[in-house]
Amino acid sequence: MQPGESFGSKGWLARGRRFDRDISQGLYNLFGVEVSADGLAGLFQPSFPGVRCFVVQPRLAPDRAVELTLVGIARDGRPIWQGQRALVLGRDGSLELHRGLDQIHPAYQHRNITGDLINRELNLLRIARRGPTSRITIDAEGIGRYQCAINGFIFADETNEGPPLRSNRPFAPEQDRARVINAAEQFLEEVGRSTDKGRLAIEGAQEEARKTYAPWSLARLHFAGEKPESVGGYEGKVGITKLGREFWLARDTPSWRAALYLEPIHPAIRTAGEQFRAAREAYTLSRLDHEIDEARTGLASDQRAARILALETLGMIGSDTHASLVKPFTQSLDRRIAGVARQVLITLSGTELPLRMRNFVFNIKEDAQWRGLVLRILAEHYPEEITEQSSLLRVDPDARIQRGVIPVVARAAQGTAELAAMLAANPSSELRPGLAELRLELIELLGKRIDPLTLPVLLEQYRGAGNDPAETLALSRAVVGFRDPRANAVLSDIVRNQHRPPLP
Repeated sequence: MQPGESFGSKGWLARGRRFDRDISQGLYNLFGVEVSADGLAGLFQPSFPGVRCFVVQPRLAPDRAVELTLVGIARDGRPIWQGQRALVLGRDGSLELHRGLDQIHPAYQHRNITGDLINRELNLLRIARRGPTSRITIDAEGIGRYQCAINGFIFADETNEGPPLRSNRPFAPEQDRARVINAAEQFLEEVGRSTDKGRLAIEGAQEEARKTYAPWSLARLHFAGEKPESVGGYEGKVGITKLGREFWLARDTPSWRAALYLEPIHPAIRTAGEQFRAAREAYTLSRLDHEIDEARTGLASDQRAARILALETLGMIGSDTHASLVKPFTQSLDRRIAGVARQVLITLSGTELPLRMRNFVFNIKEDAQWRGLVLRILAEHYPEEITEQSSLLRVDPDARIQRGVIPVVARAAQGTAELAAMLAANPSSELRPGLAELRLELIELLGKRIDPLTLPVLLEQYRGAGNDPAETLALSRAVVGFRDPRANAVLSDIVRNQHRPPLP
């Protein structure tokens, strides 16, 4: 680390393993400095020490956005969360970070990963300092409607910058606030009648809902004239009510387009979100400290089983500073305890993490979606773990497994030909999970390589029926890159038939 440089600085962003040239250039255009894969992963790394964040599947989209997949791996090699992110310049040149809804394993949902990531993403915008209206955006759907409300997000369609550029419905004409308030009025009516609330109580609550200035206020819903019923815990400490949480989690509550600004538009709303995250963080740290204290107590126990459980607990949730607690047990006269202690030290060091991820990948009983993501981590970060099996993995029946091994296939001596073979072997007419993503990545890679031997495959895919808009655009961009009469003939034919794809 250079003098004056700290974690989270622009200098830190450039440290470690690099991205490919096009991704590096795309990130440089967004941040104004070099950004590495390891530097970005470090910034997204949650505070909970029992998980390691990897940034994989980077893509430079046609709109110059950089798309990333974040995957969190527990120390046993299992994936416990994943999420999508897109970094793009907004309408006024400010940096916009668009989030997908993170999937977090139930056993880790109390580790404050969501709130921690929001704070780290705000820090990323702070480091970049790109434009006056830098913001985080998301399509608040499902449980995300509640999470965004209590974290201080506002209705993006009411801001000067408008809905997220990467929203699923960026040009929807209806106002999100009006839709949400209408749903709140109906919700209060139904709940009020079913619980025999008086007319004045219901109408008073509806009137307060109509005055809402931010999603946060709807998390504090209560019937007029009654004391708000708190949800308890850290949520209750910031005023969230059972009625408010029930509304945001109700099936009929509409989704909304959310934004959280680095420089808050409504300071009071931003403060409410910060207070919630601070309360959640304090609760999480307190719980973690309690678990560590229990492990310390277990280490002092006379019972063998209690000591082993304590050691294994430290291995999964402890930090590297807890190695000093474990090390004395490696000299234990009890061979079982000594063996567990040595294994825990290895776990804390992280040296066996690639092997454990490999074991997860080749366990066919595990979900293919998660196996594919872990395979992709190995392919990008530890390719030596799967090089020998790549020829079998690239013909796996599951498209998600095939996509995971693409980086290893691409680096092979005959990589371009093998990528073309993978594309031909996975026609768009088939309906399989992950097929569209696999085909899109293969097409974009082949378009960069401009190998005449791959042109027939690309032309055949271009002529095929049923391509989605993203794939059609990728195919047109790939074919345009070839200086070949066959490519010109196909493009001319498309124009004549008025099936012109979006311009590259």
